[in-house]
Amino acid sequence: GVDESFRPPADRAAVRKQVGVSGSVVLMVGHTQGYMNVERMLRAVATVIARHGVDLTLVKIGLPFTQDQMRLIVELELGDRIEIVGRVPFAEVPAYFQAADLLLYAPLLAGFGLPPLEAMACGTPVVASDRGSIPEVCGDAAVLVDAENEGELAVAMADVLTNPSRRRRLIDAGFERASRFEWSVFARRWLELYRAVARA
Repeated sequence: GVDESFRPPADRAAVRKQVGVSGSVVLMVGHTQGYMNVERMLRAVATVIARHGVDLTLVKIGLPFTQDQMRLIVELELGDRIEIVGRVPFAEVPAYFQAADLLLYAPLLAGFGLPPLEAMACGTPVVASDRGSIPEVCGDAAVLVDAENEGELAVAMADVLTNPSRRRRLIDAGFERASRFEWSVFARRWLELYRAVARA
């Protein structure tokens, strides 16, 4: 379930100042192995900047980029557009979700991924892969795209970052979606299940 520390910030400007970001912020989290599709996401970010004219910073928390990924960042001239935070204590993670304008989460393989729900709980729109369990987890509260199509990823990101009404719809749908996965909801459902089994 989604930890209760993932919630909308009381003062978003203060949170953004705390984590040291400004402008449009795209958040990338987690591992950097091949299945996480990092290279395509980096190319999509470069396209958003070059072709769609969106001024953004990509913030990466979790495991650092690989050497090959760092070379790609140089090749794409993204060096001054990326802030590599690395691993942070769990207590500090929600602030990065709260400060972001968008979570980019497009793995090629995915089980039950919490990051999209954590972003939604913070009021952060999500552009995600249409693979694995992600569509089931996100429902209609995220923009789901073909994870192997860099162009689709870029168009989706640009739209979310520049279209206020689209952002608002995603934020509202995200709050509703994330609320279904809170620990208190899970606990209540398990209790109902146990009672039903006990009565059987």
